[in-house]
Amino acid sequence: MPDLQNRIRAQLCTLPAIDIHTHLGTRGPRQAQSLADIASYHWLHSELQRAGASVQPGLARENPEAYMEAVIPFFPHIRNTSNHFVFMSILRDLYGYDGRTLTPQTWRGVDTKVRQSAAKTTWLAEVCDKARIKKVAVKFSDGIPEGSNHFYPYEYGEHLLGPAVVGKLNEVREQTGMRIHSLDELEEAIRKQVQTLKANASIHALHIWIGDSWSFQECGRSQARALFHQAHLGPISTDEINCLSSYTAGVLAEEAGKLGIVLQIFHGMNCYPSAERFGGWGSHWNPAFLRSLPLFASRCPEAKIDIFLGTAIPSHEAAAISRICNNVSISGGWWHGFTPATLVRFFKDRLEMLPHTAWNAYFSDGYLIEWVYGKLALTRTCLARALAEEIEDGFLTEDDAIEIAKNVLHDNPVRLYGLSKGL
Repeated sequence: MPDLQNRIRAQLCTLPAIDIHTHLGTRGPRQAQSLADIASYHWLHSELQRAGASVQPGLARENPEAYMEAVIPFFPHIRNTSNHFVFMSILRDLYGYDGRTLTPQTWRGVDTKVRQSAAKTTWLAEVCDKARIKKVAVKFSDGIPEGSNHFYPYEYGEHLLGPAVVGKLNEVREQTGMRIHSLDELEEAIRKQVQTLKANASIHALHIWIGDSWSFQECGRSQARALFHQAHLGPISTDEINCLSSYTAGVLAEEAGKLGIVLQIFHGMNCYPSAERFGGWGSHWNPAFLRSLPLFASRCPEAKIDIFLGTAIPSHEAAAISRICNNVSISGGWWHGFTPATLVRFFKDRLEMLPHTAWNAYFSDGYLIEWVYGKLALTRTCLARALAEEIEDGFLTEDDAIEIAKNVLHDNPVRLYGLSKGL
């Protein structure tokens, strides 16, 4: 198996890839200004903190040297984690570091190299080209990087799918300039905002993270109109909020579908109130959320829905949903779902249940281009392992595996997200 897996992985590294979701620019720079920027990525930082580092991630920007001094003793304790693997892939491939982990004696030399790259205006493109990443999604309101054709826009859309759930009706008002005192006005505002985003920003997707308690349900116009009126008189129940937001979700899905905009539906994370001071976000699954998506998909047949899972538990069920819903696809692995064992499980479920035109293997969710690079390294490793196991079991040939990999890394996202122009 190791020889086969390594052979498959080597071929995967020659294939182009598309990153369909990042947060480049959301927290400032798109490329690291110091080693501390890379080391303070929130998932890596949480592992360092759990290992004993008593420091806040914000120190990385305020005082990079102090941050590195505080965390450097704890790198040996996390060298088993997937985030450490990604981190070391970044340091090895982009900065030539060949150590097993960072040490008090070596980190300053790496830091010097990172700072040298920070001054390069071509660094974003260089990293993309090295990884063979053809396109990277960035949030339009954060700005599209200049001087490179590697980037395409998406935008946040929670407030459009369910303003009653996310409490952002005022955001809809601000973005559309409408007063919105009735359901009809809200419906008009949602359609107007989607049309504006397409016409002015040429967005390809909407980011939808609406919360763990939501699930789609039947809600007619008259019922939604009554609920909207009630909501302006006083609090309404969680079920009533879900019902009203199911109606607005249908409005959004219909309009987005007409314009070819993908709805990226995120699920599998929940904030544990007792752990808020540690970051708080843990793996979570709400069966009602996932099991309502086939109804959502059937009521909005023009919509293109892409599921992003943050936990391994519903992997098989999500693949089954995509199997029966032609307008539902599944992509990559999100947050706690981005670990080797989970990614291989995701990929195995999808390989064995879905046409290889129905899913996408990769998105980074990265805040820096360096993590976009590193997360693709882990994705290729896990995809190679899943494909190699299928070959060993006699389900695929090596030629099959490479054709499938090309689809799930590149061709499928190009088609689903309408990215053929410029490729």
